Amino acid sequence: MTCIPAPECPPYPPPANGSVSPDGKTHAGDMVVVKCEKGLTLEPFGAGGAEAEAECVDGAYDHPVARCVPVKPSRRFSRSFYIYIYIYIKICMYLYIYIHTVSA
Repeated sequence: MTCIPAPECPPYPPPANGSVSPDGKTHAGDMVVVKCEKGLTLEPFGAGGAEAEAECVDGAYDHPVARCVPVKPSRRFSRSFYIYIYIYIKICMYLYIYIHTVSA
């Protein structure tokens, strides 16, 4: 009976401004942890975040090569919210002017 070695994966390439652990060859079933420096997020891992895992499967990783990109600031409110606030303020101003000109 002969043992067949598990397929190897080449070292996962570390992203610019990031790191990979372990940084050498891996075998089928092994996981590598890909990390980005603070203020950066991983793409294209989907959910984002500064850290993710890729698994060695049949000589290749289950995730494409990652890259670290700046975190996009999220909008606190949608654009339509600001439009509604603008309209509300305009209506309040017109009502204030109307009330004060009618009562004068």
